[in-house]
Amino acid sequence: MDNRYQILVTLWSLVKEIPQPTQYQCQPRQLILLSSFDWATIYSHLLSLQNEELVTIVQADTLQFSITQKGMDEAVSLAGTAVQNSLK
Repeated sequence: MDNRYQILVTLWSLVKEIPQPTQYQCQPRQLILLSSFDWATIYSHLLSLQNEELVTIVQADTLQFSITQKGMDEAVSLAGTAVQNSLK
């Protein structure tokens, strides 16, 4: 799986149990703690994902980002593929 999609699946795992996951504004530290990538790499991947309309990025007091419905759908698909591949 491409590294940017690993970030997407990690973001999805953060919000999948929240009633309105696309409304949840994540902060950088949440991904930094759950990822093996440094912040510069994570941010680069987030920008790529934003270009694909899989996440939105908002510059508030601190950078915040959320997953889109399209991103949720893609992450579910990727997570399912990863599980299937691990069973082979």
